[in-house]
Formats: sequence, structure tokens, C-alpha cells
Amino acid sequence: MNTRYEVIIIGAGPAGLIAGLECARAGLKVLLLEKDATIGLPLNCAEGVPRRSFENVITPRPEWIKSIIERGRLVAPCGHHFDLDYTRAGYVLDRPRMERDLAVEYTTLGGELACRCRAEELHIKNKRFKSLSIVDAAGKKRTIEADIFIAADGVEGTIARKAGLDNRLNLKETESLLQYRLKNISVEPDLIEFHLGSDIAPRSYAWVFPHGETEANVGLGVPSDINSGRDAVYYLDRFVARRFGKAERGHTSCGTCPRYRGRNILARLNLLVVGDSARVLDSLTGAGIVNAMLSGQLAARAALKYVKREIATLKELHQHYPGRFLELKHYELSMFLKIKKLLVKLSDPELDDMVLALDEHFIEKKVDTFNPIAIIMGIIKKKPRLLKMARHLF
Repeated sequence: MNTRYEVIIIGAGPAGLIAGLECARAGLKVLLLEKDATIGLPLNCAEGVPRRSFENVITPRPEWIKSIIERGRLVAPCGHHFDLDYTRAGYVLDRPRMERDLAVEYTTLGGELACRCRAEELHIKNKRFKSLSIVDAAGKKRTIEADIFIAADGVEGTIARKAGLDNRLNLKETESLLQYRLKNISVEPDLIEFHLGSDIAPRSYAWVFPHGETEANVGLGVPSDINSGRDAVYYLDRFVARRFGKAERGHTSCGTCPRYRGRNILARLNLLVVGDSARVLDSLTGAGIVNAMLSGQLAARAALKYVKREIATLKELHQHYPGRFLELKHYELSMFLKIKKLLVKLSDPELDDMVLALDEHFIEKKVDTFNPIAIIMGIIKKKPRLLKMARHLF
């Protein structure tokens, strides 16, 4: 490990790896730090991505894809389900395989990767972050310098907060997630399922994401501020028993899903914050892989311009990132946050109405794109007592 780089990236998940690839392809001297010993692990993710936006960031390799999703099912508390055909809607990935392959490509291009390295704190000099203190794999404390830093250290990351960006989470902004990899079960490989209801996942939902025909990621979320007297294990074990009976349980993953926080925690000085550390998840579904990759890509492109002196000021840097990312995603992420806040307020009968209205709204049960606002207005026309949905959104 050298003492100076042009770009230092903290965190080698999807955001950090894509940022690293962008920098390495451009020939920058870049260091990618990862606190864990193995790229791609531990896995705390349902591994689902929307196809179009994923392919806008990267061309997927066949070996990364466990299932091609073409149908979705939404199950109401009353048991009624609404099915929708959505051709090539998305993929369920083998995310560890994808991340390992991206890391290999990154190092082949000349990028430096250091695992089991913990980033401690950034240090300012002349109104710029100048250096980063780390603890390396041998437990030795070191200080390394860079022109620009990218924080991609995930939900639990501390670099942004220590640098002066208040990305702390409170209970109202998070969900506790629990997921099992179930094996030797029967699932439809092109169908994802979402199950609603206070008896299944209070103020949230359970999901089934297939890994082929005999395996699936099955999990649910429980808002962190809920006080039902039951934990996520209770709800998930009961859901699995009802949906699959006895099933062989493989990998168990758990984590925290934060809600979108807006534009104020994405950059400070020459520190750019991306991925889950920047809270750029889809608050409605908890999906974060593609937004993480896109934010990493755009941050790296901004870093390249900064390092190459194509832009001279921090204001110009921030116009490129987070400016470009916010132009593309802020409205969508803000709207998903509003919809999430609305859905957690709906009672089970209102959720039943919503699913029934969706069933009536999509007469042909087949789409090739989604407009959440148009859909909501359509179902309100079908079920006027859901008018409060519009009051919360506009």
C-alpha cells in the first residue's frame, strides 16, 4: 500500500466496486478499501434488481443471474392476490459472484484493493480532506493521502458522519430486515411475491425472490420503532411455515434498511458519499443495489474531472456529484418515500382495497413500464375511500 493516491474509496460493495472500476478504467491511481475479509460477503440483500436501470449501469454476465423476473404477485391480507406480467422486469442476482468478478476486473485494470482494512477518520488541510487514517490487515495504523475520497461504506458506515455529514438513523427511519435462503422448495423462477398484512409483517411486507426453481430468498421487514411484542424471527418463521411448510434453511441474513434522506448527506468538500451510506435506497421496496451502483458511477466520473483538473472548484465538483445523481433520482426516491410513509398507515382492510383496486386497474394484467403516481390515481378512482392516499402524496 502506497502513502498517496488520486482517489481512495472506502467500501467494496456495489457502489464502491463500480466507482473503483470507473477510476481504474480512466487510469487513475485508486485504492479500494474493504473492512471484511472477502468481497461479496457477508450477504445482507434480497439480490433483486430492475432490469432496465441495472443494464444502464453495467452489462450483466449470464453467470450473475439466478432468475429472470417476468411476473409479480401482490398478496392482500385477506388472501386475494394480484398478478401482473412485466416482461423482463428484473433479475435476481448471485450478488457475491457479481462482486467477486467486479473486484477481479478492477484489479486487472490496475486498481489496488485492500481487504480487512478499517477506515478510521478523514483529516482536513487547507479546506480540503487531505488524508485518511486506517487500520490495515495487520492491525497497523497508517495515514494515506488522496485528492478525493468516496465513502461507500454502507448503512453502518461512519466516515461520512465523522466528516461532518449527519447521516445518523433514528428508529422511525429504519426497518429491521431478516431473510432466509430456503432450499428444496418449489417456486416459479420468473415470479416474485410480496405479501402484505399486519399478521405477516406489520407496516411492511414479506417477499419471495426465486433463485431458480428450488431455492429462494425469503424475508421480511419490521419497522424499528414498532412495539408489537414480536420480533422479525417470529414473523418470518411463521410466514415460512405457512407458505412453504417444512423447508431447508440455508444462509440467514439480517440488516437495517434506511429510508431516503435527500440531498444534504451526499457530499462535503472533496468527500463524495454513495450507496447505502448516502441513504439512496428505494424507501418503498428497500431496493438499493442499482442506486448504489449508479451513485458510485457518477461520483467516480465527478472525481475523474476533479483529479484531471477539468473542474477547479468544490462547487463545480458538487454540480457533477451529487448534482447529476439528484437530477436523475431525487424525484423518484422522494416519491417512493412518500408512498412508503402512506402505506404504513393503511389498515388491513385498506390494503385489501388497494390490492383489489390494482386488480381492477390493470385489466390486461400486463405492462412494460410503471408510473407509480398514475397507478395510485387509478386505484383511487376504483376505491374512493382510499382518497387519503392522494392527500398524503400531494
